[in-house]
Amino acid sequence: MPEVIVAVPTPFDATGGVDLAAVKERFAVLGASLDGLFVAGTTGEFPVLSDPERLALFETALSVCPADRVIVHCGGSNATGLTVRARELGARRFAAITPSEDTEVDAYYRRIREAAGDGEVYAYLFPERTGLDLGPERLARLLTDCDLTGAKLSGGAAARFAGYRAAVPEGKRLYSGDDGMLPEMAAGGGAGIVSGVSSAFPVPFADLAAALRTGDDEKVAVLAPRIRRLVAFFAASIPLMKQTWALRGYCRPDTRMAVEPAPPGAEVVLRSFIEEFG
Repeated sequence: MPEVIVAVPTPFDATGGVDLAAVKERFAVLGASLDGLFVAGTTGEFPVLSDPERLALFETALSVCPADRVIVHCGGSNATGLTVRARELGARRFAAITPSEDTEVDAYYRRIREAAGDGEVYAYLFPERTGLDLGPERLARLLTDCDLTGAKLSGGAAARFAGYRAAVPEGKRLYSGDDGMLPEMAAGGGAGIVSGVSSAFPVPFADLAAALRTGDDEKVAVLAPRIRRLVAFFAASIPLMKQTWALRGYCRPDTRMAVEPAPPGAEVVLRSFIEEFG
């Protein structure tokens, strides 16, 4: 049955540094509540994190969760170096967002594959962020030629999951970055979702995953539209996820990335969601 992997935000302290105390507490709770952690991805604001900060996040995640439940995102200009260092810390599952040029893709993932040793390696497709849109047949060749474990599909790539699943060989694992797609992943042979909204509201996602695993169609029919309502409001907004954490008293709501702030009146809606979903 498909997994819910939490795309965890990165909390910052009053000085703008990574709040490792909040990181450790949140990673431990979320790792115990759902199926695993996706660390330092787009939701984690990786473009504005230094390599030492990313490694500190990896190390913290691995200190509170088993290595087989932590996917560390090493993508970027130093992907190979980060993969080597993360492996030394005990990481066994690695993801890397694609470079922006197709001509660089195969060599990039071959280097990461070598650096990861016998660990799992996932390509990370997010065409709206990278400008590179790998189609299903191209991804299928990449996964086979570079011996990758699978891929995470975000943005427009997630919307075309069925086409990717049809093209990619059996045994390759596909995760969707669309938080609302868990039932579709269960029905369509997906590995699961990598979900930022579940970092703010883990309970309904855990309940939906449990209902899918037990075949409780009645409960799925109730929970799935409620989660889609949450997802529609959040619209992958990092500030909204962090504002929810702040309202719960977990950390400050600050972001480093230049992103759209939470809309006016968001706090009222988020408080109502907290009351409804726990």
